[in-house]
Amino acid sequence: MDIETIKSKILVLYPDTYTSENIMPLLAKIEHMDPNLRSDLEHFLSTGDITTKEVEGYTVEMLMKEHSMNEIAAFLTLDWIIREPQKALKSLQKGHERI
Repeated sequence: MDIETIKSKILVLYPDTYTSENIMPLLAKIEHMDPNLRSDLEHFLSTGDITTKEVEGYTVEMLMKEHSMNEIAAFLTLDWIIREPQKALKSLQKGHERI
């Protein structure tokens, strides 16, 4: 799937989160995403099916549930874990504040 198709699908699925103005940094990350994970993301964008792939104990569904991420953020977080495991895992273990 080319990046313009990915962009269109994300803008349709998440109109309240991603806009034409703020999506470019996101697309740059997707372009450099781990190829297998990108394939899973493209599958999700086409079908709505979420991968059960686990990276260092984390899955898309787990990140969504436990860290309040949407699917796109969760996929990008898994990619971050693949690319920078120590930094990403430290950040995830530290958690986040909820308001």
